Amino acid sequence: MAALARVTVFQSLRENQRAMLGLLSLASVRRYPSGAVLMAQGDPSLELIVILAGEVDILEFGNVVVTRKPGEALGEIGFFTQSPRSASALAKTAVDVLVIHEQDFQTLLARDPRLGLELARGVIQELGRKLTEKAKTQLWGG
Repeated sequence: MAALARVTVFQSLRENQRAMLGLLSLASVRRYPSGAVLMAQGDPSLELIVILAGEVDILEFGNVVVTRKPGEALGEIGFFTQSPRSASALAKTAVDVLVIHEQDFQTLLARDPRLGLELARGVIQELGRKLTEKAKTQLWGG
């Protein structure tokens, strides 16, 4: 629970223990060794992935564009838009991730729309942060 409270997309759920337990009930934890592919560009976006430990390189057309760290989400755009993965994710180190499958999320929405809304709010905040980060990088040439 403490690790989840630090996850950006779950920040709006921090104060709601029941909501966090509901989310945990539909998620699974996976471990990937260094070098493993977590998701491939062009694949269907059926899972939302949250890094719990380790680092993940994000690649577009084979080029590393950013490294994601614990607390950050992967695949959130495609997860909500049902569009193919726009990038690949490769474990830079051994990683532990929390995975929410699209079908489980739909079940959650039917069972507890408020919890689904809070998760969606967290994902939107994460997207905003990433867009701001990308804009600053392009603006300053970093």
